[in-house]
Parts: sequence; C-alpha cells; structure tokens
Amino acid sequence: MKHFSTEDWLDFVRGVVAKDRKAAMQNHLSAGCKQCDTVVSLWKRVHIAAQRETAYEPPAATLRTIKAMYSIHGKPALKTAKAVFAQLLFDSLSAPLQAGVRSSTADARQLLYGSGDHRIDLRFEPQVDSDKISLVGQLLNSADPARAMDAVPVAVLKGHKVVSESATNRFGEFHFEVDLETDLQLRVSPPQGPEFSIALVDPVGLSRVDDVQVTDSTGLKKLLRGSKKSTRKKV
Repeated sequence: MKHFSTEDWLDFVRGVVAKDRKAAMQNHLSAGCKQCDTVVSLWKRVHIAAQRETAYEPPAATLRTIKAMYSIHGKPALKTAKAVFAQLLFDSLSAPLQAGVRSSTADARQLLYGSGDHRIDLRFEPQVDSDKISLVGQLLNSADPARAMDAVPVAVLKGHKVVSESATNRFGEFHFEVDLETDLQLRVSPPQGPEFSIALVDPVGLSRVDDVQVTDSTGLKKLLRGSKKSTRKKV
C-alpha cells in the first residue's frame, strides 16, 4: 500500500489539497491505514492548537504593565561609540581676502566636512539679542548626489550626553540653535557607512583675525560675534 507523505497529510488537515487528491487520501484512510491515521491525528491536534493561539487575547492588565515598563525605560540612547571624525574640506575664514582688504571678521561662517562619500555643509550664525548660535547644515552623498538623505538622525552632544537631536528633511537639511560650549560635537548617523562626528571647534588657525585665539567653541562664539567692520588700504 502506497502511503502519502507527512506534508500531504498536513495540507489535508488544513484543507488546501485539490478535490480529487483529497478524495484519494480519504479513501486511503477509510481502507484502514493505521500509520497514516496516526499522522493525521497528530496534525489535527497541531492545527487545533494553532487556531486557539490566534484567537488568544492577553489580559488588559498585562498589556498595561508591559507598556508601562517600556515608558519607564524610554527611547534608547544615541550611540556614542565607534564614530569617526569628519575631515575639514573648506573653511570660509581661510578663503583669500579681497584685494585691498587687510583684515575682516564676519558674522557667519561656512564650513564643509567630508566622511567617506558623505559631505556636510555647515553654517554658523549668531542670533540677534540672544546667546545662542544658529547651526544650519545639509548632508549630501558625493558619490550619488541624487540619493535622498532624508530622515537621517543628527544630534548635538556635550561629551556623551545628547544636548539636542533632530533629523534631516527631504533635502538633507537640518537646523539647531545651541549655546556653544566646550566639548560640543555634531553626530550624524547616515543610513550607509559609519556614524561620524564633527567637533564644534575652530578647525584652522585664524591668521585673518588679530588678537583672537580660538581653541574651542567658546572662542568660536566670540569670533562669530566679532565686528563686521573691515579696513581697506587707501589708494
């Protein structure tokens, strides 16, 4: 006597076999095959247990307890390890002065950083009648400029503590208003490639500004609030 396979009997119990094959399998059972009857009985019990499981609803009190536990722990902290520092590619302060200009300070500063294929354009600008600095940035992929860089997590950290966090829009742009202090970093978590950080400090020597030494973001804040006046040579 030819027996049907275990998979066949599972489909038979679930009712997903063809009509003619189902009739043949039923006739096989009616002929008194104890081996196949045992397999069918096993799969019937499994099928009944599975149906009961899908209909199960946990107690409402248990659900409230689990939700409360998650609310206590809150959102996972931003990862602060294994991030690389981006390389400075351009600084508007290092750009050559116009002919005839001896020295100058600006109320805004433009910087460009790179990490792998990613480029991040930053602009620092002091806020009027405020101790805060506006930090505007845009994230781009230099290898594929058309690739969308939206919803990329961006955060400002002081040490290992997140001071402020946001995400890029559909153009890869983001914006923060922060008090520049020491040990501040900008952390970017692109979808591809490692996280990278940008230390919010002066990245180059300030040969264009007299008597100003910037070694951290406090000095940068002082620089950004400098005078807009410039001195030109008389012809």
